Amino acid sequence: TFDAENVTNVTIVIVAVDMGVIPLSSSAELTVNIIDVNDNPPFFPEAVYKASAVENSPSGTSIAQVTAGDSDRDSPNKDIEYSLEGSDSRPFFIDDKGTIFVNGSLDYEKETVHSIEVVAKDRGLPKYSHVALLIIDILDVNDNAPSFDSDPVLLAVPEGMPPGSTVGAVVAMDADGPGNNSNIQYFILADFTRGKFILLENGTVITTETFDREEQDTYDIIIRAIDQGNPQQMTEVQLVISILDSNEHTPVFQHLSYTGSVREDAPEGTPILQVTATDQDIDA
Repeated sequence: TFDAENVTNVTIVIVAVDMGVIPLSSSAELTVNIIDVNDNPPFFPEAVYKASAVENSPSGTSIAQVTAGDSDRDSPNKDIEYSLEGSDSRPFFIDDKGTIFVNGSLDYEKETVHSIEVVAKDRGLPKYSHVALLIIDILDVNDNAPSFDSDPVLLAVPEGMPPGSTVGAVVAMDADGPGNNSNIQYFILADFTRGKFILLENGTVITTETFDREEQDTYDIIIRAIDQGNPQQMTEVQLVISILDSNEHTPVFQHLSYTGSVREDAPEGTPILQVTATDQDIDA
């Protein structure tokens, strides 16, 4: 049995001897070349490869390199071509050298990991192939600004609450991945309340004085939400704080006493007189 991967040729000496009284002989050398057949599949040194790619990378960006071997001796049996398989492989391309490139749109917010089958196939007959797994982690970039569910943002605080009371919190969302890219801080961009409220960096709104709705029932502040990515992304929103009425005033009649008259035979429901009371509470 011959193995072309170990022996390329075999040399044989052939001797011819005649049948004379004194035998004469001659010899010839025969070289037998061993022809390679495709009896070895390609192989990857690793079963699993890992790589990473930054989202929004342009097409043509190189992100990984894989190399398969083949023990066959000659071409085309030892020549390898590569391909990518699986639905996750669509944004990627592999060339004849095993270099993997970005070939489409990568969006961390839609898919954070791509698991791809890398196939190495030789060019012999019959063809043999081998498969390795490539796991590509998509790296987040700060490409989303914070956003609010509504504009304006509405909060309310009852009148009469002491200074230092918590009104509520403004909350923005950021579609970027966890970490600085979605870590949001809040600041007052324009204060039309003359310092009547404090905004903490976490979005909590706190009063600095006691409010009377009968004096003013709404206050406006412009809030800026900024993430901590690089570069930073930001957005602004209007915050409207309503002062809720509390029942702090007693109804007051126009007169301390009233006098009326009615006939003795007046039917039920007959008006006698009109009395009027007022209340300073707005929602009274």
